Amino acid sequence: MGFKAWSINDLAISLNAIPLDGGGYGEDEVMSVEWTEDWYTKYTGADGEVTRVRTNNFGATVTLNYAQTADANDRLSAILNADLLLPNGAGAGVFNARDLQGRLVLASPRAWVMGPPPITLGKTVQVFAWKIDLADASGSFFGGR
Repeated sequence: MGFKAWSINDLAISLNAIPLDGGGYGEDEVMSVEWTEDWYTKYTGADGEVTRVRTNNFGATVTLNYAQTADANDRLSAILNADLLLPNGAGAGVFNARDLQGRLVLASPRAWVMGPPPITLGKTVQVFAWKIDLADASGSFFGGR
């Protein structure tokens, strides 16, 4: 068994070649991924015969959590506003999240900011949760370190 270490600073994130890493994250969870549906489902007939069905849906929603003071909020807002001005979804682009010291790669050739985050302002720094839709993350790799 070797020694392994993790640092959030080793996570490189970008959308449309615009970097979204470099700090300013929420204080705990930085990124979460929720798959649109399982990549495979099971069909069991009345006689018990089992068939495995590939759904071919490799979509996912990534949530990125930034402190309200983070520069990434400006970048994501600019990406969203530019997307609204471009015709036929031209604002969608490549999403990448990669552990630079490990083997985790989350990638989609077509991704977009779903909309502005819910915003709450108060006495302390708040977290803005940005949702990014990934059309096809099938080329991702979920390795460790």
